[in-house]
Amino acid sequence: MSGIFILALLIGDDKAATEAIEKFKTEYKSKETAAKVKAIEELTPVQHEKVTARLASLFTAEEKDVRIAAAKALGARTDDKEQKKASLALGSVLKSNEKWPEIQTAILEAIAKLGDEAGLPEAHKLIASDAADIAQAAIATAGSIRSKTSFDPLIKRLKEVDELLKPRDPSQPRGFGGGRLVGGNNSPQNAREMRELARTLQPILKKTLAEMGGIHCEDGKDWELWWKENQAKYKAPPKG
Repeated sequence: MSGIFILALLIGDDKAATEAIEKFKTEYKSKETAAKVKAIEELTPVQHEKVTARLASLFTAEEKDVRIAAAKALGARTDDKEQKKASLALGSVLKSNEKWPEIQTAILEAIAKLGDEAGLPEAHKLIASDAADIAQAAIATAGSIRSKTSFDPLIKRLKEVDELLKPRDPSQPRGFGGGRLVGGNNSPQNAREMRELARTLQPILKKTLAEMGGIHCEDGKDWELWWKENQAKYKAPPKG
């Protein structure tokens, strides 16, 4: 491939992008998952709206590795307009991939890399996930983009976590968390698992909110009060 052709691909030349997609389609016909992933990786540097659309269409693939590769490729969009399209596309497939945590994590990481808010509404829903890896990835995505829309779901989860980690009420049966657990499966085992998840998420939530707000608050209720007073004038502090 000539240097001129590569340059044309990188700056969004329509003819060059069409040729790259045709090459991708030929290579993607392979029955081997590794060959499909390689075809996606070779298409990734091409920054063009046609490529964004093609990559977004790959989440119907049966192979998990193909979907993960598609998520990573969408996360590599560099044009502002294409980043918004990619983020929106990624957000739209989060729910349909809920059976595959690895795919959801890759999607969330791609949304974070893009830095565009379009994919956040669906990502915010996963902050409430009972799966530690997914919840952590969703929190990290919110923390990376630093949108004011992320404060409410982050604070809500922190308040729930704080409540679970309060000292137990001695009048309640041991193992049931003092009657604070929400849901129908309040077994001792479930209570322990929920508290363990809460212990994992609490410092992550506090750190994320502190970085986004540029201030430290004691707990979820304090953050809720701070946000009510400051959301209208909020500007994300510089990263780093």
